Amino acid sequence: MKRRIHKLLNDAKHLHHEGRLAEAGKLYQNILKLEPQHADSLHMLGVMAHQTGRHEIAANLIKQAIEHSNSVPSYFNNLGNVLQALGKPNEAEASHQRALSLDPDNADIHNNLGSAAQALEKLEEAVEHYERALTLRPKFAKARYNLAGALMRLGKSDQAIPHYERAIQIDPEYTQAHNDLGYAHQYNGNLEAAFSYYKRAVAIDPNYAEAQYNLGSVYQEKNLISEAAQCYQCALAINPQHAKAHNNLGYTLHVRSETEKAISHFKRALDINPEYPDAFNNLGYALQEQGKFVESSSCYERALLLNPNYAEAHNNIGTILKDEGRFDDAAERYDRAIAIKPDFALAHFNRADIKIFRQGDAELSALERLTEKSDAIPPRTAQYVHFALAKALDDIGDYPRAFEHLVKGNALARKLITYNEESTAKFMQRVSAAFDNGIFERLRGAGDPSPVPIFIVGMPRSGTTLLEQILASHPQVQAGGEMLHFDATIKTTLESDRSAVFYPECVSKLDTVCFRQIGKEYLSRLPELLVGKTRLRTNCPAISSI
Repeated sequence: MKRRIHKLLNDAKHLHHEGRLAEAGKLYQNILKLEPQHADSLHMLGVMAHQTGRHEIAANLIKQAIEHSNSVPSYFNNLGNVLQALGKPNEAEASHQRALSLDPDNADIHNNLGSAAQALEKLEEAVEHYERALTLRPKFAKARYNLAGALMRLGKSDQAIPHYERAIQIDPEYTQAHNDLGYAHQYNGNLEAAFSYYKRAVAIDPNYAEAQYNLGSVYQEKNLISEAAQCYQCALAINPQHAKAHNNLGYTLHVRSETEKAISHFKRALDINPEYPDAFNNLGYALQEQGKFVESSSCYERALLLNPNYAEAHNNIGTILKDEGRFDDAAERYDRAIAIKPDFALAHFNRADIKIFRQGDAELSALERLTEKSDAIPPRTAQYVHFALAKALDDIGDYPRAFEHLVKGNALARKLITYNEESTAKFMQRVSAAFDNGIFERLRGAGDPSPVPIFIVGMPRSGTTLLEQILASHPQVQAGGEMLHFDATIKTTLESDRSAVFYPECVSKLDTVCFRQIGKEYLSRLPELLVGKTRLRTNCPAISSI
């Protein structure tokens, strides 16, 4: 009998090792028919259940094995792994500790105990176990990877990077190590290195959703929006439940003025993860752009409930308050954003826009200090530091230095713009030729006669903010913020007429009926007026090429 059981067990373990789980399982069951208390078979069936995601069954089987044989280290070690999978880190740690007491020099047990310690936020203790595992087995790639992860969580990215690199040297196809090494470099601001490792992770496993997402985040940081969107779409094709990919894809769509599509992805991210402050903030921003300020403010407040130190949400609420003419309340929100995040360039810029600076102003000194380290800030945010300081210097009459910082801010902004002087000049010549005096005479009085919109049109620093403040004080005027609907309105109207494909030449073919349609379409995109309001104030940014 013992010889037969021994042979069945060896055959079962061989099949198990080859991944032929169904066949192995039958043999383990056959052994249990012969000897119902056979601990090894109970244990191996438990391991098999764990491998196939049936963790509760796995725990019960391995516990039965331990009841019949309580001095086998692997039983306690594997039970610890199952308990970790069940989200029971305290019990997992105790089980691994028991395994270690039976086999103190087992590298696998030290590695697993390190993971249990990590789950309990005992990061220093986790590091000690991973290091002990590597002393026992220097080429233990998994322990090397786990050690790097613990160091990352301790904020020691520079120490983590060599361990990720060593894990990859041991196992060049270690996809997670490539991905996480990329994240470590991205965390340190080394986008090129991060890009390289994410690309390698995707090359090894194109179906690795997290690597696709991370690759997209690098493209996004580089302001390569189309490439970022493609990566997020790949991540979602692999894992439709990837909330961060939905959120970031929403961001790329919003940047491309596909606001409705963006909103649908922000909402999908929140369906998946209702406690996702970034998605609430981004949804709020998209709704704010649509003029839905009540809904937008609600989203920002939800973000702040989840994360009271969410500086961006405070800043965005400040912008709504500013548009409503509540400048003191807006300034308070900007101040809170800056207190949380002293280097928050956009909040400094917004604060400066509604403040009159005086000589010796403490906030002027803060801006001066911030510009000294603007080289370390990404250009898309560093520009706001220089623009804010330019405004402050202009207020105190230091015009030469104000101009100097305007030049620096514009130089940074220029890096983010795809611009060809020759083609732009030709386009402006076409606009000038198309909009001659005849057009204005022929279409005088065309459009929708609605009195609701009040358009504020002007160059920066030309008095538009003062005019906003004056209008905001009128009880019948509702704040509309900066509406970006006009381009979309024109495009929608022109695309419905196949003979008017090219702008600006197509305007010569347009008539009063079409202009009335454009006006009606624009009005339909405006937010509903609140009770007691009859006019809607909106800023008009420059209109891009159609």
